[in-house]
Amino acid sequence: MSRANLRADRSDIVFRPHAERADHRPAWHDRLAEAIRSSVVPGLGERLMPGPGWLQGIVVEVNRQRQGLDAVSDAELIRRLQQLRPQLRRQGYLPGPVGACFALLQEAAHRTLGRRHFETQLMGGWALLQGRLVEMATGEGKTLTATLSACTAALAGQPVHVVTVNDYLARRDAEELGPLYRFLGLGVGTVVQGMEPDARRRSYAEAVVYCTNKELAFDYLRDRVALGDRSSSLHLALERMGEGASRDRRVVMRGLHFGIVDEADSVFIDEARTPLILSTGGGSSDFAEICAQALHIARQMQPQRDYQLDAANHHLRLSTSGKEMIDAYAEPLDGIWTSQRGREEMVRQALSALHLFRRDEHYVVADGKVQIVDESTGRILPDRSWERGLHQLIEAKEGCEATEERKTLARITYQRLFCRYVLLAGMTGTAREVAREIRSVYRLEVATIPLHRPSLRQYHPLRIFRTRGEKWRAVAESVRELAI
Repeated sequence: MSRANLRADRSDIVFRPHAERADHRPAWHDRLAEAIRSSVVPGLGERLMPGPGWLQGIVVEVNRQRQGLDAVSDAELIRRLQQLRPQLRRQGYLPGPVGACFALLQEAAHRTLGRRHFETQLMGGWALLQGRLVEMATGEGKTLTATLSACTAALAGQPVHVVTVNDYLARRDAEELGPLYRFLGLGVGTVVQGMEPDARRRSYAEAVVYCTNKELAFDYLRDRVALGDRSSSLHLALERMGEGASRDRRVVMRGLHFGIVDEADSVFIDEARTPLILSTGGGSSDFAEICAQALHIARQMQPQRDYQLDAANHHLRLSTSGKEMIDAYAEPLDGIWTSQRGREEMVRQALSALHLFRRDEHYVVADGKVQIVDESTGRILPDRSWERGLHQLIEAKEGCEATEERKTLARITYQRLFCRYVLLAGMTGTAREVAREIRSVYRLEVATIPLHRPSLRQYHPLRIFRTRGEKWRAVAESVRELAI
């Protein structure tokens, strides 16, 4: 049985209506061994990583299986692919059936997209099916590479999520690669910002879904809230027997089966611990007054004396002087001001609203409303809000009408979300630098794919300039030389 099947057959899969893997925390001796490995013998894991040789076998198998395929009809090509489906289900992702599938997919892509997978892309597709983080240089065709593993898994009956970092890429990839999926009889869906629940449900019902990491995360949270604690198959079956709609008809996803994450270093590392929070209205009616009081205190505080600000790490800490100042102000007040923890948290949020969140950088004010800006894409997120009163404090700071206080329903991080996939893989142009962390957190090994052709990149000596003006004059001169 292949590595991919071993991952999928582990007993820590959660048996819920929707497949996912349970949160994994290694035993203490495994954590100790990993710590020793990382500190005592740094770089050992990278030196022991297999080279591209282990990937060559799939290329040999595909080249053997594709003999004569260019002469068969479209109908015969589809018939052979359909014959492979039971074999893929029974045997899993072994070189024989996968090699035959890749050979047929290579020919199908040539007929529908006008592009045939290179040998290096065959290696990448094979590594993805083995649950690896695939490192491919920019321009080597990661998007087309993903179709090999996505189509193979979908033909085996495994729902596939291809996760991208923005809506444009999700739409583009689904549209450009759609002819290949439709030729194979596989549905392809797209999940982007602004879609209604019914449209999301239809997209997730397709064999392959192109979606963004943020939309995927919030759809997952909404489904968890809809199912609640009593979400076993037995509970839902009993609900279906009774009157009314079952809760499982309100969810949009089919579970976390096979995830292929593009730009994985950004999602797995850069945004890994960013909390994703699903909230609802229902706070206190006098919250606007509480925000005004917190901002009044915060505006009187002096940096260094009353609080320490670390703008680079987005962190703020109250000093003893600041805490005493809050206590004195809160003495005649009631409500949240009677709780030391509550009032200090409120003032910390007020200081953050004043000094850490900047207009037209972290948010914009449009039509009298504060709207969050996605820092990774620059797009406005009109349906999102900050938690624990921060959004209302920024509204008060900007003189906007206060919205209702939000209460947290569910929260998760990308790190926890992606670890729940039954089979997880990723693609990136830079993986070696973060290989140790990826292995430790996500249990993914890195597979480096060689270049299709030798690189023509030239490395010139580093040039250092005394002033910014000199640097840009040198840039302009280089542009002039290239343009002539």
